[in-house]
Amino acid sequence: MTVIPFAVNETEYSVYIGLDDQAWERLKAYDPGELVLEKLSQPWINMKLKGVLFGYCSDSDLLECQRISQQTDDIQAVLKYLSRGWRFEPDAGDHDGPPLSVRINPTDTKH
Repeated sequence: MTVIPFAVNETEYSVYIGLDDQAWERLKAYDPGELVLEKLSQPWINMKLKGVLFGYCSDSDLLECQRISQQTDDIQAVLKYLSRGWRFEPDAGDHDGPPLSVRINPTDTKH
């Protein structure tokens, strides 16, 4: 699992979590991963978490991210590489509404 915190503005940050093949296998076995926010260093621990992005990060992707980060201090270049397939697909489950509850509510729609 690769974890990349990044600033959204002066007071907020988001985290990109890149899951590799081993992480996916553990998740499929109902062994959840965990990000302990208190283990993040400065400046993140003094900022508000705005959002979490999940993606795939193979071993070769991680090597490419390391190469990119050695060439530039711009973390956006790394994030752009990792999210190169980003697209909005409502028919595949993407939505802009609030998360659905696990509690049954007849007004909820399945996403």
